[in-house]
Amino acid sequence: MVQNHSKNIAPANYSEIFIAEHLDPKVPVVITLTTCEACKASKIWLGENNISHIELDIQKNERLAKRLLKAVNASAVPVLLTQKGAIVGFDSAQWKKSIQSN
Repeated sequence: MVQNHSKNIAPANYSEIFIAEHLDPKVPVVITLTTCEACKASKIWLGENNISHIELDIQKNERLAKRLLKAVNASAVPVLLTQKGAIVGFDSAQWKKSIQSN
């Protein structure tokens, strides 16, 4: 499985965006790009682990995805957004920890 270098970003103020867009803050949001190998790996991992999530593909939902990327100051994907904060890049151990504590 592809492992991407990841970095944690302290919780940003994207809760207002979640509320405005009617997103459940308890459900992890994953921002992806169709051509991104790490994004593909993250989606496979989420599926294999039966993790409910909302996927926002930049090409399919550009406005919202870019708004959230800006809110967490991220310039790469995938990005995992939970109530605990954001993780840029895919690292299954970090994602699991963040999702379990959500």
